Amino acid sequence: GGALVLSVYNADRLAEQERYGRVFILDPHASQMETNDLVIRFYDPNDEDTDGTPYYSHWFTADEVRSLVADSGFRVLDSEERKSRIVLVARPS
Repeated sequence: GGALVLSVYNADRLAEQERYGRVFILDPHASQMETNDLVIRFYDPNDEDTDGTPYYSHWFTADEVRSLVADSGFRVLDSEERKSRIVLVARPS
């Protein structure tokens, strides 16, 4: 009887996120921009000699996330875009 609330990064807003902040920076050489698969590097402000600790982040299109939710046995009740996020509310089919 519960609902799924899902929030993911919005691929349509990807160009706006070239720099994540002071310590998180997009690595364009390790990222696959065509498929929205990114590698972000964390730079410890106390360690200037680091190459950054990488982590993976995938950004979704609205159609992609809706399809994945439907393929998982849910029906989407509502969705909206909020800044760099897509938020969905779904229930089991």
